[in-house]
Amino acid sequence: MQRHHAALGALTFGLGLTSVALTPAALAGAQSHWALDETRGTIAHDSAGALHGAILGSPTFVRGVAGNAIRLSRATNSCITIGNAYGDGATFSVSLWIKLAPDAPGDNYPISNHYAGVVNGWFAFTGTSGGCYGEPNRPSFYVSDGCNGDVTAPVNVNDGAWHHVVCTFAPGGAQTISVDGGAAEASVAAGSYSVHAGSQLMIGGVIVGGAPTAGFDGWIDDVQIYSRVLSCPEVQYLYAHPGQEVPTLSDLNGDAVVSGADLAILLGAWGPCGSGPCAADLNCSGTVDAADLAILLGAWTGG
Repeated sequence: MQRHHAALGALTFGLGLTSVALTPAALAGAQSHWALDETRGTIAHDSAGALHGAILGSPTFVRGVAGNAIRLSRATNSCITIGNAYGDGATFSVSLWIKLAPDAPGDNYPISNHYAGVVNGWFAFTGTSGGCYGEPNRPSFYVSDGCNGDVTAPVNVNDGAWHHVVCTFAPGGAQTISVDGGAAEASVAAGSYSVHAGSQLMIGGVIVGGAPTAGFDGWIDDVQIYSRVLSCPEVQYLYAHPGQEVPTLSDLNGDAVVSGADLAILLGAWGPCGSGPCAADLNCSGTVDAADLAILLGAWTGG
């Protein structure tokens, strides 16, 4: 790093021949959080926003990884419809816990904003779908992809256990999937997406022929959506703390802002992490370097 200075409320960093100007911006927490802690009723409450879902069919509520979870099945046509949300083509991350039923069929859709039969929208799924997407027993993430363009994690989730799945999408950047914490198991280049006019956000289902249709056999818990790409430590935090929303892990000193103090901590930890804790390694690469600096600067709030 050659120089850094603050001027007129913005911070400018010179990185070799590259300069990045930052203006303080608000931190982006969870935009929606469906804890699915209900015990009865027809509403799935969004504790982070106002996108409360309508519970259809005859699901049951049971103990999950954090409080209660919802048990959905095709046999009872149980699923949750949320409406027109998270279909604007913007950057997002979705985090949720799933546990497949022993008799679950080959394809399951824990969350989607997709109109079946048309290339559009996005969905997380397990197994194979559409004849050319996914792999048996593995979780995948589709975002308006052509055949075989989705991203699949090399992890068997059809084993009767709970699994934490995080999918991220950044237009022109990357489309990733992570399972049970840590760095992404798989990543592909991300293009763009738009949703069908008849689509809507659903938990445990997909729009088929214009109607909400159950598409998941098993248990779902703690569904969260963020309007940004979650970092590797944030994914790890969600895995280790079911039911909680991520703190700002770029806030290395815990003072609720990402500022020069955090920058100083990151620069002081520059280089290989070694065997001890390495909070400044924001992309879980084992080294504190320019990639971590970029993540920190992207979360900059000033102050």
